[in-house]
Amino acid sequence: MSQQLMRTIQIVCLASLLVLGACSKDKAPKETPADQKGELKARLAAADAADGTTDNVVHKCATCALRMDGSADNELELEGYTLHFCSAHCKETCAKDPLKTLPKG
Repeated sequence: MSQQLMRTIQIVCLASLLVLGACSKDKAPKETPADQKGELKARLAAADAADGTTDNVVHKCATCALRMDGSADNELELEGYTLHFCSAHCKETCAKDPLKTLPKG
């Protein structure tokens, strides 16, 4: 094989590894410290009530500022609530730090 072909193959393999490494698996939300659970539950309740119903399902993306409708494809269970996000990125962001992500009531 030519040296240029080998180099191209190496670059394609490296790019594939980078892409695959960037794809994340579903991660459980980080554990909220006991002293912050009340605040988290209050924020979840406010986000739940934002659509006019209290059904323990947050339909609007709680992460991005666009306030887009979320999708069951990007769903996260948190403290008895089901949150729908507009993208996998928003879901992962919230899972990492829900209190930082969820708007204050």
